[in-house]
Amino acid sequence: MTTLDTVIVGASQAGLGVSYFLQRDGCKHIVFDRGRIGESWLAQRWDSFRLNTPNFMNVLPGFPTTGQSPMASGGVMNRSTIFSDT
Repeated sequence: MTTLDTVIVGASQAGLGVSYFLQRDGCKHIVFDRGRIGESWLAQRWDSFRLNTPNFMNVLPGFPTTGQSPMASGGVMNRSTIFSDT
């Protein structure tokens, strides 16, 4: 039987961010989501979806920025890039 330190419900930007820091700190945890990670963003959003908040607010921990200005908008997070490895 595996013992976990933490259970994260929801693989949103916040859930994935928390998971990143727990993993970095060596905490055993699991992330639960209704589908695969990012499923709602992949399947329930349109292709032209863009974030309109400043780039510094949209970066996942540990994920490199694109070199755009941190104050620019238009979204650092490109769904085809982020989910190409899943």
